[in-house]
Amino acid sequence: MFLRTARLVPQNVEAGRAAIPLPPKPVTLGGDAGSDIRVGGPGVEAQHARIEANHQGYVLTDLDSRHGTRVNAEPIRERLLRHEDVIQIGAARYVFREG
Repeated sequence: MFLRTARLVPQNVEAGRAAIPLPPKPVTLGGDAGSDIRVGGPGVEAQHARIEANHQGYVLTDLDSRHGTRVNAEPIRERLLRHEDVIQIGAARYVFREG
């Protein structure tokens, strides 16, 4: 399986300051200290969402959070991410970038 490199680029304070490279293994996003990517701000569950790589690319899955996960302002349960998609978890916003 060949994957292009990818990263999450924060767009506001709740998302952090530095770009986050995505590894080929699954990563969790949430407010819990045990999350691989710690997300700040209101409306964020301890284990809110997961990003994992498969043969198609990177897939974002909401982990049944109360406030949901959005991609390009649309609520999602699961979605294959594309270059320049905007991910929102609580108040935190990231841009997904490949390459």
